[in-house]
Amino acid sequence: MANKIPVIAALSLVGLLSGAVAMAGQYHGTVVDADTGQPLPGAAVVVVWYKKLRIAFPTGDAPIHLHAVKETVTDTSGRFAMSAWRRIDWNPFTYVEVPQIVIYKPGYEPLAPGFASQRGFTSFEDVEKAFRHGTPIRLPKLSQPECKQTGLVTGLGDLGVFVDLPPSKIANLLRLIDRQRALCGMQTFYLR
Repeated sequence: MANKIPVIAALSLVGLLSGAVAMAGQYHGTVVDADTGQPLPGAAVVVVWYKKLRIAFPTGDAPIHLHAVKETVTDTSGRFAMSAWRRIDWNPFTYVEVPQIVIYKPGYEPLAPGFASQRGFTSFEDVEKAFRHGTPIRLPKLSQPECKQTGLVTGLGDLGVFVDLPPSKIANLLRLIDRQRALCGMQTFYLR
């Protein structure tokens, strides 16, 4: 039996690592204006992974915690690419959920958890799969008056991102939200 323990441990480690390697790859795509098809440079692209306990509490809910977050911005052609590597979750009592993906540019309706169905996605899994294959993301321009309509983003809550995200990890997103707030005559408070 003593000889089997190192073999079992090694097989367990291989199982954990193979699952982690399967999660590797790249998210990529192009962000364009929904009406004109023109590229949207400088849009923030944020991918957020949360983890939950495998065993629910008696209430049926399990706490959710931030696992990892990545951010980039689109280039002058509206393109973006980032690693899909999210880190290994070494805790055997938790699992990492499918990531939430946000794309935001001031003056446009975002791609975010609450808006994904309006872009033709039925689930987070659909969004994640499209980003792995590279996909065009069409953001509709907000109509006038920009500051009083559905789809306006003036805070992280408008994007459906609820767990505290470290500001240093989403600096571009916060800067763009502040830009929209300033355009609407609101106090900027994310980056001072």
